[in-house]
Amino acid sequence: MTAFLEEFKQAADGQRHDVVMNLVRKILEDILGAQKLTALTPEAELKSLGVGSLQALEVRKRLGTELASTLPATLFMETPTLDSLVTYVENRAKKSL
Repeated sequence: MTAFLEEFKQAADGQRHDVVMNLVRKILEDILGAQKLTALTPEAELKSLGVGSLQALEVRKRLGTELASTLPATLFMETPTLDSLVTYVENRAKKSL
């Protein structure tokens, strides 16, 4: 079990969304840089941050590693906003427990 999944498992139900949000924001920050995330709201489209196809692949790869799972190639088409991506990852993490 990955460190993220262990933290997710230990978190109370009401805190799990925040655990996932922190992970997703950290990955996006690492890939895109902190400056691009300063105005990021949950409803913001990830494309507006400048997430191109190469960055989307890297985000998907890193999230998959944290979830110990393979994520679909269509992830960013299915989850165009930060909130939808976090919700998707949270649901996948629940299934992994």
